[in-house]
Amino acid sequence: MLPLQVSKSDPSEHGDMGHLRLYLAILESGRDLNNILDPTGVKKGSGNNSYQLKFGNSDISFRDKFIVLDEKHKYSITPGLVELLFKRDPIGTYVTNTDLANFRNILQYTSAHRVKNDPNSRVKAWNQPKYTKYIHPLFNVKIGGGALVEKSLPGLWDNFKVAYLKPKKYYRYWNDPNELCERLKLLLGEKNAGNSSHDNEINSIIEELREEGYIR
Repeated sequence: MLPLQVSKSDPSEHGDMGHLRLYLAILESGRDLNNILDPTGVKKGSGNNSYQLKFGNSDISFRDKFIVLDEKHKYSITPGLVELLFKRDPIGTYVTNTDLANFRNILQYTSAHRVKNDPNSRVKAWNQPKYTKYIHPLFNVKIGGGALVEKSLPGLWDNFKVAYLKPKKYYRYWNDPNELCERLKLLLGEKNAGNSSHDNEINSIIEELREEGYIR
């Protein structure tokens, strides 16, 4: 029986498919006690589709040593690619250049890295190691100077999406929706006490939560 949470032990101790079996067990249990899984990564469907795994706006399954998206696209299961699909902080020693190339293709197809999984939306400005170490560099996303900007990388990737966000909007990194809500609660308390200097950040947090579908 697989453990329901990841200890400090290496997932590879559970065999060649140990990474996948271990993270699927955590996902199935709903008990991610060590906050291992990425909430924007592989997840269970909702309602009548709770048996179906989702990644971004696509169905994802794992069978015959392949990762299958919408019954159309197949990628070989590797420890590194599984780390990138499931983890907040992938174990970098397992991630190869091939894993990164396949992960980028998967993200482009599923839009899992974009707000609301919408291919026309911006890349999520999250401060998880997976985003700062892998996703943002893969899509050449820079956050600074009050703006999140996504540019093309000439000669490196084909069919690269180019997007520029309004420079006057307030953006910063976020780890998860709970952090956003706690920050919003703090800022609203400051505002109620007479401090109106945080209005831009308050509006940005509300917009972020709305774009992610947590509020309407």
